[in-house]
Amino acid sequence: SFSELAYEMLYELRKDIWSFFVFVILITLYRQAIKQLVGDAHKVDERPPQKHTLSKHLLVKKLGKEFLIKTEQIEWVQASGNYVNLFIGDDIYPMRSTLTHFIDSEDCISFCRVHRSHAINLNFVKFILPLPSGDAEITMLSGATVRLSRRYKDNFEEMKLTHLA
Repeated sequence: SFSELAYEMLYELRKDIWSFFVFVILITLYRQAIKQLVGDAHKVDERPPQKHTLSKHLLVKKLGKEFLIKTEQIEWVQASGNYVNLFIGDDIYPMRSTLTHFIDSEDCISFCRVHRSHAINLNFVKFILPLPSGDAEITMLSGATVRLSRRYKDNFEEMKLTHLA
């Protein structure tokens, strides 16, 4: 009969709605957990302007904590998909940005791209070791080594000269 069919349809609809909400909640919780594990970062300046805005700072979220990082403290940067890993001493902070976008921002004037997936802060270079292949190895003040690719060597030399001036 029609009433039994309507009752059965409502019962099935109610089950489907509950399943839908359970999946939405699980997906939301999963995304939140991933954000806290991987970390998320954005420029402080992207927030609504306040009376005292900070320039050359990044607000980085990592493992549920927020860190205020000065861009001049970043020694070098490594591309990792849609993220860049910011290296400050022994600490690594992931930031959601491409390497090109990060380098092109006005806050990163002392950064120079030295490889397809690396950029360095010229203020932290200890020495440069030329390699027989034409590439070079840049040793940072922290002891980390970053490869200088032949492709980016001219750009590096130009940036180095303008940075010293």
